[in-house]
Amino acid sequence: MKKPTYEELEKKVLELERELKTYSDVSQEVMEGKQAEEKRREDQLRFLSTVTHEFKAPLTTIKSSIQLLEKNTDNWGDEKKAHYFQNVILSVNRMDELLVDVLKLEKYDLGKMEVNSQETNLDELCRDIVQEMELNFEGCKINYKNNHSTFIQIDPKIFRQIVVNLLTNAIKYSMQGNAVVDFFVECNDGRVVLTFQDYGIGIPEEEQKYIFEDFYRCENVKEKQGTGLGMSIVKRLLDLCKGSIEFSSQENVGTKFTVMIPYQ
Repeated sequence: MKKPTYEELEKKVLELERELKTYSDVSQEVMEGKQAEEKRREDQLRFLSTVTHEFKAPLTTIKSSIQLLEKNTDNWGDEKKAHYFQNVILSVNRMDELLVDVLKLEKYDLGKMEVNSQETNLDELCRDIVQEMELNFEGCKINYKNNHSTFIQIDPKIFRQIVVNLLTNAIKYSMQGNAVVDFFVECNDGRVVLTFQDYGIGIPEEEQKYIFEDFYRCENVKEKQGTGLGMSIVKRLLDLCKGSIEFSSQENVGTKFTVMIPYQ
């Protein structure tokens, strides 16, 4: 048997090193794939667990209120009955709001949400949203300004959802009394720049890093109705349309969000 030369051995070693590296790379990809799959499953289980928990509170309120109404229907006056009926209505509305938000997140996370850009009258769309919000929140005032009134290519449904969520938060978390919110729209260098400024309770500094997490609600808004999913939805929608969001906030002074969305 011919004894291999040094050059042949060196060549063989290099081949084995390449094969070993290929195997190592494939193994790493498999491991990363498994880890990613496990993490995805863990995230799904955590999300479902949180959803279940969030549904329990309004369900408990509905159940207990109905039981008390049935038990005391002949003993209570109209005012007390109305109070418990109102509890039921508020809890049903909370469950409905939560379900709608959860389905939106699920649709995005499953990759079933797409951007469908179309020619849109930006100013008309914004004015419709402002009018709708002022009707839904009695006593609020939205100062709207727009420097662009022509048509642009955007997805109007995604745009509407982003604006509605941010205006809703701005109004809900304003100081008690008549809420005043500034909503400014600019179009610069192929981007729509949206500014939302409220003069409300603000976001505590130590909690600002969490506001885009699913179901996260700051300590200073726990008494106000909400699902804790509004900002998560905004962030996912902006990721979908390659937009961005930034904010600054100070407690008892207010919060300013700036959103940038590219358009054609």
